[in-house]
Amino acid sequence: YDLLTMITLRWRMLDDDKYIPHREQWAYEISDADQRRIQTHISQGGGMLGLHTTCICFDTWKEWSSLLGAQWVWGETFHPPPAKFLVQDINQNHPSTDQLEEFEIVDEIYHNLRPEPDVELLFATRSAVDNSVQALSWAQQVGEGRVIYNALGHDRASVETPGHSQFLQQSALWCCGNAS
Repeated sequence: YDLLTMITLRWRMLDDDKYIPHREQWAYEISDADQRRIQTHISQGGGMLGLHTTCICFDTWKEWSSLLGAQWVWGETFHPPPAKFLVQDINQNHPSTDQLEEFEIVDEIYHNLRPEPDVELLFATRSAVDNSVQALSWAQQVGEGRVIYNALGHDRASVETPGHSQFLQQSALWCCGNAS
């Protein structure tokens, strides 16, 4: 396969007491073998498209955030309820955003995600909560592979929103090496 698409929410659930009732059933720790499979796929030229909650995952895998290009930081990162907002500040120099224009979407805005230093910002929005600019998506080369993380994608309506669906299609192509 050429593309690994990650839209998952799997971690140990140790970061807040509200998860205590769910830990036995849902807590998860990625195996060393699965870590190697993902790293090998990307380092050998495969693509990965990470969506939405993927930045929270695999909290025992130290390299996960650098591989994904983003990190949810417990105690700093948060999101208000889904709301309508404008996706803007679109990087017109990246193939995943080629001919992409600003678009409105209903989704969650993740605040204060920590991007890795060498990622290329793809687009952002201005938060209605505090008027801050929040990065929503970025891309990076990892070895021979390509990775895009996109904080959007809370539900089907988000993924089907015109503009967002175009971006996802173009992102998949770029991650697979089918766009320059």
